[in-house]
Amino acid sequence: AQEALRHALFELERRQPFRGPEATVELPMGDDLDEALDAAFDAHPDLGELRTAVLLGQDKSAAQLVLGDGERITLKGAALRPLQNLKRGAVLRVLESGKQWQISQTPQAEGAVVTLDPATGAIRALVGGFDFARNQFNSATQAWRQPGSAFKPFIYSALIEQGGWAGTLVSDQPFEQGDWAPRNYDGQYEEALTLRQALAKSKNMVTI
Repeated sequence: AQEALRHALFELERRQPFRGPEATVELPMGDDLDEALDAAFDAHPDLGELRTAVLLGQDKSAAQLVLGDGERITLKGAALRPLQNLKRGAVLRVLESGKQWQISQTPQAEGAVVTLDPATGAIRALVGGFDFARNQFNSATQAWRQPGSAFKPFIYSALIEQGGWAGTLVSDQPFEQGDWAPRNYDGQYEEALTLRQALAKSKNMVTI
């Protein structure tokens, strides 16, 4: 469950524009280099498989970076695009994909996973966020959120228990009750929809 959540957040982040380095540190030439690198890695520790890397130098064909364990890696080709105009000492995040390294970023989005046994309702897995070292807030147990349309299947299930089925027709027309005037999100209404159609379109009025 934890790997699945992290993978989903990495995939989301991969589609976002590169926001630049997390920091830029001064890297002296000579014996003081290791001390400067140690300070950079202490301030920006690895987040699991999301490794911290410091840019040592680059030219038009390749870039040289060093990881927290001292391993030096080289990026070439398309992997160089995010590094344009970056200076020596840029603190970056990298992910290893196969045998290739690529520039990544710390996900800005958070997430949570709760896995239930459908037969018993037992909680099989609970993951509260991307990385506890970065954020101790548990999004699975501490977050307060509106359920949105996630509650609609429960309403439909209650109707099915009372004899409804996928082809049952229900009104999709708006109505008002006092100050309450619920509406469909898209502002479109039909005379009636089957439960199957209404659930597929996530219609508010049918649920109400």
